[in-house]
Amino acid sequence: METLQQAGLHAMGSHFYNEVASYWPSATNSTAAPMNDIAKVVFTRQKLFDLHAGRGNVPAQEPFHGVASWVSAGVANGDLPEEMLRLKQEPGNYILAQGGANFARSLVELGLVDEYRLVIHPVALGSGFPLFSDLQQPMDLELISTTHFRAGAMALVYRPVSA
Repeated sequence: METLQQAGLHAMGSHFYNEVASYWPSATNSTAAPMNDIAKVVFTRQKLFDLHAGRGNVPAQEPFHGVASWVSAGVANGDLPEEMLRLKQEPGNYILAQGGANFARSLVELGLVDEYRLVIHPVALGSGFPLFSDLQQPMDLELISTTHFRAGAMALVYRPVSA
């Protein structure tokens, strides 16, 4: 919750955006308000990306708290490092990048992540998408903090160690 409340911008890949944009505006859980309030930018390789495609039943009006942040999300379809560096230079709190294994792997591979906030859930799935599979060389990380949750999950915050 604190991570969402303190972020200045929510950056996400287009697939993740299309999966969640129809859920959050009408969600009523405790995470909904900060998730809906934060400004958003959608990263896509498509030159013409329609924010409204694949959004399910999100109405054009704003009957739900926070719909505007989903409807008016920015679209970044230029060079990923250039776009992210431009956004980092804008005033405001940190950028929370979330969603989409390909988007996340691209950020990692290009060295655009200043801090990793990883949540480990006590479930073994046996499959998934590796976050660090595209690294050209090992990356040393420094543990900044840990948070244990009642249900058994643990949040770990790491920063890359400067060479």
